[in-house]
Amino acid sequence: MKRFILALMLTFLIVVNCFAADITLRWNANTENDLAGYNLYYRTDTSVPYDVATPIGEEVDQGFSPIIIQITDPNGLNYIPNVNPEFVITGLDLYLYDYYLVLTAYDNEVPENESGYSNEVNTIGLTTPKNLIASVISQSQIDLDWDALSIRTGVIGYKVYRDGVEVAIVTSNNYSDYTVSVGITYTYTVTSFGQDPVIKSPLSNSSSAMTTDTEPPAPPQNLSLEVISNSQINLNWLEPADNIGVVRYDIYRNDSYIDYTTSTIYSDTGLMPSTLYTYYVVAYDAGGNSSVMLNSVSATTHDPSTNDPPTTSPLSIGGGSSGGGCFINTLMRR
Repeated sequence: MKRFILALMLTFLIVVNCFAADITLRWNANTENDLAGYNLYYRTDTSVPYDVATPIGEEVDQGFSPIIIQITDPNGLNYIPNVNPEFVITGLDLYLYDYYLVLTAYDNEVPENESGYSNEVNTIGLTTPKNLIASVISQSQIDLDWDALSIRTGVIGYKVYRDGVEVAIVTSNNYSDYTVSVGITYTYTVTSFGQDPVIKSPLSNSSSAMTTDTEPPAPPQNLSLEVISNSQINLNWLEPADNIGVVRYDIYRNDSYIDYTTSTIYSDTGLMPSTLYTYYVVAYDAGGNSSVMLNSVSATTHDPSTNDPPTTSPLSIGGGSSGGGCFINTLMRR
């Protein structure tokens, strides 16, 4: 009896749709000239040997062990030697079963000759985590939680991805991300893995979250007033500290809001003369947080009577009755 020299390296790719998974198996092609096809064996019970497998169709019956699928046309076309084939098993339930798979090659002789088994691959640890939820805890923390997978699935850990980049490996079904920044939306996914962390499950559902700023800015410092005239007072202050930066200042005069500015100076015009005015300033950051009112400063506009222009008496030249005399009314300055 002729035996094939089997040179197969079996690998697989899993695509999950809801609760069922499709496994795409790939292997190195056997190069025998009289190759007829391949036999794919799978089992869920490792205590039962592959050589007692029962033939079935491509649709896998759950829970029976072992099963054999005859693959005569791996690529949907006539088999071409030396072309790496693949085969898709549909409808696997990775939540209920772990699957173990091997492959053999057979020729077209009667009776056919069958090779030895390929390397074995399995789906241990490939159960996809479900119901991932990202929750904002604070402006610097986002927590992740998902359904725990049972020990039966062979899962020993999880890989956490943020925006497609692996950020953590954990053994529990939760993770806290403390490396977030305010105002940025982060999208998370999770995979599971078994004894070999290189082989991981398909990605879980994605969940996004964005932290918001809750820290108010400090009050504006060193508020000072400069009286410019009987109708104008200028305000000046120092920019306060804030974790993300101040974007606006609200100006209050006599406890009433009058205007806002984005700079640290402000000119208040149209005031009444000889009037006392009291001011304070409130800072706002990009998160809408406002500072507290730290202190107020007061000033009085000028008295117009101390700032009027000089007045004059009429200027005249005249002659006296005694001939040729003259007089000048002098300029009177107040």
